[in-house]
Order: sequence, then C-alpha cells, then structure tokens
Amino acid sequence: MGVIQKICGFTFGVGLFLGSFLGIVFLTTPFLPLMILKPKWYRQILDEMVGSWEVFAAGMLELILGIKVVVTGDAIRPNERSLIVMNHRTRLDWMYLWSCLIRYGSLKNEKIILKSPLKHIPGAGWAMQCAAYIFINRKWETDKTILTTILNYFRDLGHNTMILIFPEGTDLTERTKKKSDEFAEKNNWEKYDHVLHPRTTGFTFLAELMRKDGMLDAIYDITVGYPYSFPQNETGLFFGEIPKEGVKGGGAARGGGGVGAARGGGGVGMPEGE
Repeated sequence: MGVIQKICGFTFGVGLFLGSFLGIVFLTTPFLPLMILKPKWYRQILDEMVGSWEVFAAGMLELILGIKVVVTGDAIRPNERSLIVMNHRTRLDWMYLWSCLIRYGSLKNEKIILKSPLKHIPGAGWAMQCAAYIFINRKWETDKTILTTILNYFRDLGHNTMILIFPEGTDLTERTKKKSDEFAEKNNWEKYDHVLHPRTTGFTFLAELMRKDGMLDAIYDITVGYPYSFPQNETGLFFGEIPKEGVKGGGAARGGGGVGAARGGGGVGMPEGE
C-alpha cells in the first residue's frame, strides 16, 4: 500500500469525523426544539442536513479514494417508500450504497437498521440518531417494539421512508461464515461462499407492517460483491485500502445486476434486484 493511498485514507477518515462531529454540534442543535414544536419540519430539516453530510462522505469516497460506482439492474425510484434488502459482505457496504442512492434514489430518505452500540460513536453515531436511523438490540421482543414505534413515527409524518436492512445480521468473516455453515449443515441446507444464511423474522415483520400501513411501494434486493481485494472494516479504509478489480475472486453468490466501486480500475459490486 503506497504512501499516497495512506494519506488519502487518513484525509478521508479525518474529514468524515470532523464533518459529522462539527455538523451535529453546530448545525443541528439549534433545530432540536422543533422536534417537539414542529416534528414534520424537524424531520425534513434534519434529513436535508444529514443527507448533505452523506453526499459529502460519498464525494470523498469517489474524489479522494477514487472509488467508482457502476449500477446495473432496476434503478431505485426517488421518493419511493421502499424496503432495501442487502447482503453484508463487509462493514462498509452501506457507505458504498450512498454513491448509488445519490444518483438513483433519494439518499436523504434512507434509514439504515444498525446495531445499537453504533449510536454511541462520537460524531457519526450522534448524526445517525438525528437522521432517525433504526438501532436494534438483537432481542426480538425489544426490537419488535422499536421497529413498530419508528414505523409509526414515519407513517404519522407522511415520510417517504427507504429502509435498508441486512438480513444476515452481521458482516461476512471467517467466524460468521463458520457459524452459517454449521447452521446449514444442521438443517441440511446449501452452504454459501460469499453470503450468510439470512434471518427472516425482522424482514418479514417490516414488510408486513409497512404494507399494512401503506408505506411499501417496492422491495429492492441488492447484492454487493467485490471482484478482488477490499477493506473489511473502517480501519482498512482509513489506511487507504480500497476495493480492487482485475483478478478473479470475491463476487456475490446471488442476485442480479450490480453496483461497482473501485480505484484504479477496481470495483465493488452491488447487484440491484427487483
């Protein structure tokens, strides 16, 4: 990994942190009273602010780290109330998706379902809370209440919500793949190479509740795949490690179409399904 790549990665990390930390402290704080006085105004303003920060982050990915995004499959229609189902190859897949949503969807309306501890990250975690991202504890009785409450909130506001869920529950690593394979053997199911066996409870509940409340115009099945070397987590990206293309390997096990991201002719693939 070259020195320039490391400098670019460091610049990206610092820019991401300062943008989220300073933005949440100085830009969003004055609007907090609207959360009670004018909830709909508050949601619209905060969505615009956080959406602008996400565009900034995606811009740094493309301009500083040189990531390129290629989309195939059905384009996501702007301002559509939808549920996006995506595999979780690395801990960074959701960030690459931003480059796609800027051009083909409505990035400011995207709400990601994440693990609860992430909301405590200084700067970024606070921004995600202001954006009304959905934080779950992975305990169904508790999470069911959380999902119901947040969906009722969006419904009452008339919000065109686009929810991103990772049915696998975690990113693909040697440890998680081993657990997935053991689960497949126990149930006499097929083993996958590049995805984990998904958990269906959360997705089924969301789809049924959104449909019942008239909040579901479409379900998108997106598969992200990486042709070759790629960072597994934030640390790798901050040190300038980026997806590369040109050597066989990586890729996604299922889904059609694709979104690609890479530097120097490299790529990440995210097939957008139907």
